[in-house]
Amino acid sequence: MVDRPIAMVATRDAAIAAPKAVLRALAPMLGPDDGAPVMADSDAADGGGYVVTIGSSIVAVLPFPFGIPTATLATAIGQEYVWKTAGDVFLASGGHFLVSVVNPPNDPSERFEQARVLTLVTRAVLIVAKGVGVFWQPADCVIPPERFIAESKTVATDSFASPLWFSVRFFPVEGDTNSALLVCQSKGLADFLGREIECGPYAMTPGDLAHTVLTTARFMATSGPVFADGHSFSFGKTGKTDARLIFDWSALGGVERPIFQLRLSEQEAKA
Repeated sequence: MVDRPIAMVATRDAAIAAPKAVLRALAPMLGPDDGAPVMADSDAADGGGYVVTIGSSIVAVLPFPFGIPTATLATAIGQEYVWKTAGDVFLASGGHFLVSVVNPPNDPSERFEQARVLTLVTRAVLIVAKGVGVFWQPADCVIPPERFIAESKTVATDSFASPLWFSVRFFPVEGDTNSALLVCQSKGLADFLGREIECGPYAMTPGDLAHTVLTTARFMATSGPVFADGHSFSFGKTGKTDARLIFDWSALGGVERPIFQLRLSEQEAKA
């Protein structure tokens, strides 16, 4: 798992700490069980960082007078096909905030709560700083500010994992560039369960394959560490098995690591 869930908010100019403004923006975003946020600032008067505590989650906010390093964003921007101007936006950025959970979870279930709190603090920083984009590190993805603000509105009260926490990667069949088959791999689930989902190779459209993987990843992150090798899923109301999880290893993406192989019954039957 990622040691510390991290988000970065890119700003047009050098990032300037504004802890009181962030606290004012943050307070109305919280749910009824969160309590009041507690803020401690170190050198905020000199442009330094500050720490926000909400429940059991402690989040540090650090401003920097330069853009997010291009090496950090390389794969996220390279794999971004919807936000066409993402590369230009981040390259023109003159500063950024690093927003990071600093306390380790006591058990895997706390990962969900930490992601929720990190989302809310990031949203407050994004609004106050008039940020131009968000880099969500666990999913290695870049998110435009309007989408982040819109989709984070219900995070305080929603019990289901946010789509902001996940992305996908596509891979062709190894050694066959002409094949119509695709493999889809989640990004972000490993932060919750230690493994990503890998689905395929199947003859499905990228949109359908991504929807299946993202919906499953969100469900699994919400449910927590309860999935055993061979776990079955029913996507509809019929009760029949539509998919099954198999514990496996994969080198897709360049690093050999454990994964959840998601095998779709309908696609397996066609094969």
